[in-house]
Amino acid sequence: MQVAATIVEPSTGNVIAQIGGRKQGKILLGLNRATSTQRSNGSTIKPILDYGPAIEYLNWSTYHLLEDTPYTYAGTDISLYDWDHAYDGTITMRKALANSRNIPAVRTLETVGLSRAKSFANNLGISIPADAGLSTGIGADVSTLQVASAYGAFANGGTYQKPIYVSQIKTADGMQHTYQSESKQAMKLQQLHDHRYA
Repeated sequence: MQVAATIVEPSTGNVIAQIGGRKQGKILLGLNRATSTQRSNGSTIKPILDYGPAIEYLNWSTYHLLEDTPYTYAGTDISLYDWDHAYDGTITMRKALANSRNIPAVRTLETVGLSRAKSFANNLGISIPADAGLSTGIGADVSTLQVASAYGAFANGGTYQKPIYVSQIKTADGMQHTYQSESKQAMKLQQLHDHRYA
């Protein structure tokens, strides 16, 4: 078993901790799984590629109703299933995310449109390939570093901080250099809870 993890401070972009693998021994220039983009991140893409864009572009609330019912990708005979091969019917976006339901996520991405979803993800430091299909809405090839930084924007009022490892260097001759993360407003400030249903 292997593992990778990254912790980023949302307000600064500083990478606080990172583990690129376990039991790697003494190797030089080995694979850092925390920065590798060769594996799917699974359901952690859903807020970035599905639900975040729906809130941003369609003004959906977390109580927007979604359908968890049988689904076939358009133009194919490929059916999409949830982890339990069951359906929850009509549920809120909040419940769909909390219970990691795949079908409502892909339906949301289909409604938002891949172009807008990719733009939203790009604002959060994640590039989705041009040929990606709707299945990307339930898992994309991104790193833990990218996901940690993207999630940081949700915690930072919609401001994305590009991740940085070094914030200060002090040289032997006493010179001091400081570095700050690049930041940008990646999403609008949005009230995520519709009080009519509170």
